[in-house]
Amino acid sequence: MTSGVRAVLVGNADEQLCAETRDAMRDQQWLYLANGIGPEGVRDGLMYHLGRRGE
Repeated sequence: MTSGVRAVLVGNADEQLCAETRDAMRDQQWLYLANGIGPEGVRDGLMYHLGRRGE
């Protein structure tokens, strides 16, 4: 998650991973913290990284 490569953290990810990632990467544009669970979160993240939010 800290490599600088576009990434998505889905809504049902491990809580410890989420907390540590949020703290470490709070201002990074390449990391998207999705609300969606599993594939829905991945889809949301792809749309974010492609600049198609809300479609």
